[in-house]
Amino acid sequence: MAKEWHPDKHSGSDKEAEAEEKFKTISEAYSILSDPDKRQNYDLSGDPNGSPFGFRTTGSPFDMLFDDLFRQSSLRRS
Repeated sequence: MAKEWHPDKHSGSDKEAEAEEKFKTISEAYSILSDPDKRQNYDLSGDPNGSPFGFRTTGSPFDMLFDDLFRQSSLRRS
């Protein structure tokens, strides 16, 4: 996707501004997914730097509860 939306590829076209925004988003996602610590923080809290509250602050409360219960029970088994 980075190659497809690189701003240089769309320079001077009507998609130049869109390409810049998409490339920034793609770059940010890559920086999170390629760093194990940031990825773990994002998976646990929805924030690559970790939640200031120490828990996930995004998503459905029911999904959070299920994930937390499931994660805790799987941790106890290992």
